[in-house]
Amino acid sequence: TYKYKNFSLDKFTYQHIDNLREESDKMDNIRRKKEGLLPIL
Repeated sequence: TYKYKNFSLDKFTYQHIDNLREESDKMDNIRRKKEGLLPIL
């Protein structure tokens, strides 16, 4: 991992991945509702 002054690329990357995961979870829930399945929390 690269470390810049006062900046952790790791932290930024993990936040980004979390955001992407949240988005994909939302899409999954929408798809599951259409299919009549229970949404994932």
